[in-house]
Amino acid sequence: MRRESRRYLLRFKGKHLAPKLVLGRAHLYARGTELRPDAFSGGAETNEILAGLGFEIVPLHLAGAPSKPLARRRSAREPQVATVLIERSGDFDLRKCLSATDGVLTEVARATKGEVVLQFPGGWLKAGQQRPGRTLERVERQLRKLLRAQGGRLAMTFGIDGRDSKDQLAVAMNEDGIVGMGRKFFPTKDEKDDIEAAADFAAGEGEHPRIAQLFGRRFYLAVCYDGFGIKKLSGPKPGVDAVLDHIHGFGAVGSGGSGDVLFARHGLAGASQRWGVPVFGSAHFDDRCVPPDWPSGVLWKGRKQSTMKWTYAKNGIAPTGTLAFPTSCGRAVVRVFAPFR
Repeated sequence: MRRESRRYLLRFKGKHLAPKLVLGRAHLYARGTELRPDAFSGGAETNEILAGLGFEIVPLHLAGAPSKPLARRRSAREPQVATVLIERSGDFDLRKCLSATDGVLTEVARATKGEVVLQFPGGWLKAGQQRPGRTLERVERQLRKLLRAQGGRLAMTFGIDGRDSKDQLAVAMNEDGIVGMGRKFFPTKDEKDDIEAAADFAAGEGEHPRIAQLFGRRFYLAVCYDGFGIKKLSGPKPGVDAVLDHIHGFGAVGSGGSGDVLFARHGLAGASQRWGVPVFGSAHFDDRCVPPDWPSGVLWKGRKQSTMKWTYAKNGIAPTGTLAFPTSCGRAVVRVFAPFR
């Protein structure tokens, strides 16, 4: 069994090391025995452990790039988070969604300064009956080009569905490509038999970690009902700076899928209460306007109590600005937050 890295390297003090080798040797110093290569998995499992300790994990093709600060160091200007809410009527194809992505990135770049993480809704891109990986391979270069066109100060996360929604993923990208990916781990009762869920809440997808490092901050990638799942978790917290929950959408008022208030109270606020960090939600609003008071960013404040008693007035975070403009996929309402300042 070999431990040469095929896709990622650990970058430390100007050197590049195979993550699996580092973890195996670390066990030797900690426990007295070196882990055999076949004793544990490489890829996402190994990368998440090392990233959680503050080490920088970089794609193999970027190993020669100038070294960036370790993940736990903060940039001089803390990143902002922009939640993208779309007033949608009907479904849209990949071409229209990519065009809308370009428009949103351009508008946010014009209206903001500093580094911004843009969060698009769940299922923003759709792979139809194919697995999402094939579609991601086609669009990654184009999305990287769009991010680079804005000077590298923007990053983005988005949801992508595949195999008729059997696959529901959240993806994080910067100008260098994909830096994080996670699959829905907490499906609803109605979709439990139809969704291929993640093994657990910490599992990444392929060789990508679940926790994305963007501009020196650690973002947990959630998909839709994962916010409710975080609320129910027990055990140690993962040490993230924020949760980005990519919600698929809410139907018209009075329809079966119009639970935006329920989602804010138990999904967003519940996750914030459990992990003690701000939680952001992006979503489609089908055949309806975005409710002006719906909180796409939530920070739990106050004593421990049931989320049933939580109201919008108790929210501990508010946007610093809001943009609204048309796109090829419907009217976009983008709220910009400064959660780390």
